[in-house]
Amino acid sequence: MQSLRDMLAESGMPEGGKSEKFTVKEGTNKIRVCSDFIFHESVYKGTPTKKFICWVIDRADKKVKPYFAPYTIVKALSKYQEDEDYHWVDYPMTRDLIIDAKDAGTKEVDYQCHLSLKESPLTEVELADLEQKGSIEDFVEKIKGKQDKENTTEPVIDSEDEPNPDDLTPFD
Repeated sequence: MQSLRDMLAESGMPEGGKSEKFTVKEGTNKIRVCSDFIFHESVYKGTPTKKFICWVIDRADKKVKPYFAPYTIVKALSKYQEDEDYHWVDYPMTRDLIIDAKDAGTKEVDYQCHLSLKESPLTEVELADLEQKGSIEDFVEKIKGKQDKENTTEPVIDSEDEPNPDDLTPFD
C-alpha cells in the first residue's frame, strides 16, 4: 500500500490543496509563455480589471500555471514579436521571458522585460504537463462561467479539479 505522503507528493497539488497561478515576484522572474493570450475583463472588489490570460511554465518551480498578465507585459512582448531577431508565430514560445519587477505586488510596480538570447525546446515532461492543462480558451470559459453563475468575480476555492480556475483571482 502506498503511503499518504507519497500519494500527496505524486499528486502535483501544492501544499494547501489550491491550484496555483503565476504571480510576478520582486526581482527576476523567468517564465515560458505556452499559449495565446486571451483578453479577460472582470471586476475585483468593485473595480473593473482587464488582464490577458495565458499558460506559462514558471521556471522557479517548473510548473504550468495560468498567468493573468497586465497590459505592460503583453505590450513588451508585442515589440519582440515584431522584431525580426525574436519573431515567433506559434506557442509555446521558443525563448523564456524574463521579467524584472520592482515594487511587485503594488500598483506602482515597474516591469522590465526581455527574452532569453538562447532558443530552447520544451522538454517531454513540460509538453505533457501543458497538454494535461487543456486549452487556455477552455480555462478562460470556465472562469467566465463560474463568475456568471455566481454573479461574482471572486472565485470560490475548490481543489478537486486541475486546472481549477475557481481557485484563481485575475490579479497580480
